[in-house]
Amino acid sequence: MINGEIVPILEAIEFSSKDELLTKLRDMREATVRLAPADRRVVKQMLGIAIQEVCYTSERELLRYKGYADYKKGKRKKETV
Repeated sequence: MINGEIVPILEAIEFSSKDELLTKLRDMREATVRLAPADRRVVKQMLGIAIQEVCYTSERELLRYKGYADYKKGKRKKETV
């Protein structure tokens, strides 16, 4: 089940597999070094929660939601998965 915390992330990040999404999220978490300490703590926590939710969500469901989000934005035609 897709939870509200990862919806904006799924809509913003381009990915074609669960592993690719996890890699991008982990890279984003590591890139928080440039932020101020207070901001870094908040962003790392948000990304950590997103990584955990992605881990517990099936790849099929992630790709299905991504397809739906892209369809809503008009990026591609509706496909049945």
